[in-house]
Order: sequence, then C-alpha cells, then structure tokens
Amino acid sequence: FVGEVLGAEGLVAAGLSGEWMQVETKNHFAVGDLLEVVHPSGNLTLRLEQMRSVDGQSIAVAQGNPVRVWIPLPARYAGALLARVVEAQPPAAAPEPALAV
Repeated sequence: FVGEVLGAEGLVAAGLSGEWMQVETKNHFAVGDLLEVVHPSGNLTLRLEQMRSVDGQSIAVAQGNPVRVWIPLPARYAGALLARVVEAQPPAAAPEPALAV
C-alpha cells in the first residue's frame, strides 16, 4: 500500500489540466513503478510514467507519508488505494565455483 487517491481539488492551482489526481503517499514509490489502483468499481494496473509535486513540478520519487503528489489518473478513481506491484526479476546467476590449482 503506497497511497490514497484524494481527488482533483487543486488541479488548476498546481498548473495542471486533464486527468490528474492528487495522492497522499503512505510509502515510497517512483516513476517507472507498476501500480495497482484498488477501487470498488474495479482495479486497474498501470505503469507510472510521470508524477508531479503538489505545486506541479515534475518529480521522479514520492517519499513516504505524508507527502502529496499528482499522478495521471481518471477522476472515477477518487477514493482508491494504490499498491505497488512487486515485479518478478530473473534469478541471479549462481557464481562459478573457484577452481583449485
């Protein structure tokens, strides 16, 4: 659980237009993360491609609680929770055993 979608109030004051929603962060997440939007109308999985600070400046990382950020998201997801999806990574190659000489 990385954040709660608050809504679009303050969008114009932040210098933004379009489908942006303000999120109150609870844990660290960043541009490039895979996020799941959990909402009663249905869940949505998305790759976070951009994020803005509360005053509309482009940022790459949202620190933990309590920071507010803007992410591109349709208004119908107001009140949703955000979860970061932990992506499977290929197993690291086992180191080669040392040869006794």
